[in-house]
Amino acid sequence: MRLALAAGLTALILAGCGRGDGPAGPDPALVVPQQPLDIPARLDLPQPTPGAANRADPDPAEVALRRRSAGTALQPPF
Repeated sequence: MRLALAAGLTALILAGCGRGDGPAGPDPALVVPQQPLDIPARLDLPQPTPGAANRADPDPAEVALRRRSAGTALQPPF
């Protein structure tokens, strides 16, 4: 019984060490840095609007598509 339990636990632990077959991270061509933040003239917060677009990045997918189709490589932010 102990041997079976030890073998089962060992198998579970070693199964977690697998690398997997998928990619290791996001596609670097589709990673877009966010727009810089700015301090507004008034510091009171606007009322939240459910389903509204992001005010800082209205359409990040469009920015990624323009940068990718323009042939310019995205530079890492560091």
